[in-house]
Amino acid sequence: MSQTAIPAVGLSDRALGWLRFMWDKATTPDDWSDVGEPRPWWDRYTAPPMCSFPRFDLHYMSYVLPVMLEATPAWREAYTRIADELIRRYTSFWGAVDWCTLIGPDPGVHRYPPEWLVFIPEPLRGRYAPPGWTGNGVEPWGLQPDPCGADGNVFYRGWLNLLLGIRRYVSTEASEHQPIDITGYQNRHFTWTHARIAEFISAQFRARPQGPHCENTKIWPFCVSAAGLGLKLYDALLGATLHEPFPRWVEYTRQHYMSLTRTGELATFALYYDPIEQRLMTLPGPLVAHGVFPCLLYLYPQDREFALWIYDLAMRRLGWNNPDLPLSKLHPDPNHLSTAVWMAHEVKDTATEDRIRDFAETEYQPRFFGDENDRFAFWFGYDSTWPRGQLNATMMLTECASPGAWWRVFNEPQLALAPEPCLRSVDYPSIGIRRAQNDMTKRVLTIETTAATPSRRGDPTSFTIDQLLSPADVSVTVDGQDSAGWHVTVGNSIRLDLDIGDHQIRVAFPGGSSRESSPRKLKVPHHDVCGRSGRPAHRTPRPGVPACRDHLQCGARQLGRGKFPRPARRLLLLGTRPAAFLGHAADHANCSTGSYTHGLMDLAAVAHLPVQPASIRYEPLTAAASPDVVLVRLSPSSLMTLQGACPDLRLATRPQCQIIPLAYSGQIAVSPGCAISRLRTRLPDDEMTCALPGESLPAVIERLEQAVYADHAAVDHASSDLERFGGNP
Repeated sequence: MSQTAIPAVGLSDRALGWLRFMWDKATTPDDWSDVGEPRPWWDRYTAPPMCSFPRFDLHYMSYVLPVMLEATPAWREAYTRIADELIRRYTSFWGAVDWCTLIGPDPGVHRYPPEWLVFIPEPLRGRYAPPGWTGNGVEPWGLQPDPCGADGNVFYRGWLNLLLGIRRYVSTEASEHQPIDITGYQNRHFTWTHARIAEFISAQFRARPQGPHCENTKIWPFCVSAAGLGLKLYDALLGATLHEPFPRWVEYTRQHYMSLTRTGELATFALYYDPIEQRLMTLPGPLVAHGVFPCLLYLYPQDREFALWIYDLAMRRLGWNNPDLPLSKLHPDPNHLSTAVWMAHEVKDTATEDRIRDFAETEYQPRFFGDENDRFAFWFGYDSTWPRGQLNATMMLTECASPGAWWRVFNEPQLALAPEPCLRSVDYPSIGIRRAQNDMTKRVLTIETTAATPSRRGDPTSFTIDQLLSPADVSVTVDGQDSAGWHVTVGNSIRLDLDIGDHQIRVAFPGGSSRESSPRKLKVPHHDVCGRSGRPAHRTPRPGVPACRDHLQCGARQLGRGKFPRPARRLLLLGTRPAAFLGHAADHANCSTGSYTHGLMDLAAVAHLPVQPASIRYEPLTAAASPDVVLVRLSPSSLMTLQGACPDLRLATRPQCQIIPLAYSGQIAVSPGCAISRLRTRLPDDEMTCALPGESLPAVIERLEQAVYADHAAVDHASSDLERFGGNP
């Protein structure tokens, strides 16, 4: 199986049992305000003193949601509800309880138990706060009431940003600009948005190559890598470039936060670094490897090569991948061994995964539980009423997903298309959905159900299937038999009636085009190419905002003649050129207007670039890593579809060249051209040229796919009418 292959299998019984318990925790009311307290099943016990706050259980619990979606991309409502409940708690008082209550220097700094002292550099013991003491109010930052907008506390906003990204991923709802109310110090409230949080984190990465700090005075690779992953997901979903500074931090980590022995073994790896004390805290001997494991989950989707390298260093340092050393004699920390087995599963290190799984099955007490034995978790040897959420969240990634699933979320995200059939109003958790997947080529929705609550087995239930092009023409089979237990409701929906239990359902839906695949995967580059030599490219400036660029990058694409869209075979301005090239001022000198609009000379008052680039790089879109502007050739029918998808599209008058600066400033612009430009570019009579802002391309493509689907549906309907009326319009 390739790294990017998504198997057509359903959720396992263990995955369904863990989902059931997550649903209980998320949807059972409790009070996370300053006058309430989270229920005891929320994990505020694991890994003290650093992670023993209930907030950690919230973001950890969300990680299985996007990987479960590979089995049920056509059913998302339960995942969205869980994510909403996690976010509601995260932004409450208890979500930031450490920032709101651990104020100033710790008065008990000289009374820490021995197991905490191991996390403090020996020369500082007795006068230095341990990990977990946020120290809101200490100098030089002072008291900062907003937990999200504070100079430190990146482990609050970094994981909140990741949680918000996961919610957007599983819901497909464009919520990045919706206001979020966050409770801070002394119950003050602060309004943020997902977009603002992501932009703030990215700005901190740009300003601080060593990384932002978590507790005041401490920079943790663990927390910083998680903050980077939230930016990675934001960019993958929205086509932004906020993750661009992160590779620089990885390089800083290589140089300053870790070291090797002369024999190539891991010598140091920072738990944290204190820039004020100028102390790097690392554990002694083989324990140094425990600094690596918390970072792997976050680093692997961002820098696979680096993560695999430090994973191998850590496993060899501890002997966890040595079959001659029984794990039972190594006394592995379950917090880190759960990450090790996840990593082995993710990268298909089968021998190591099997070795750790055998140990976990024996020692970590996997079991179903609950009144109906329908919940599942590991107990890890703890004598507790409820399973530890943080430990299970990582362990369950191996139970809920196929190899490579976590990497795919951030690098090949499944961006579901609005027109695809989907399940709604499922009576979960009475009935469970093991699988719900569309095959848009065969026009079939496959559903597998189960009795999520065993006592409800056999009871009648129903759910709705939405977004069917022609609902009256679908065919439904249940367990291989044609079913009459469905009817059209309203619009493009049907309602399916059945009993709660284990069923195989097949819904065949005719009509439309089979060009879409289900679901669409957007491939995200691992490392974005810089638009400016030696520095990450900044996002497109607004009109009137000055900027400085050494090079302007243009990508090219052609739409039309039934190939919608496809990569361009030629560049638009200078004829047939299969490779990239740089155009300097002299190359544009034959056209004074174009030289002006491209910022290469001073001339007249039409739209022009706000910068004067040294050169302009033209290349096919398939080769362009981070284009500022995308040039597109359109046929009239393609323009119709693009205008339907992007109604704010601007039809520019002559000169045609001004569509470049218009797109650079954020405007989609189309021009019929002028006599000179048509001659020089050999533009056919039935084509025109369009320019799009490079950063808007993913969103435009998504809207185009929906517009194409709608156009095809309209054409199919009109074609049926033509046949009905004997071919007369």
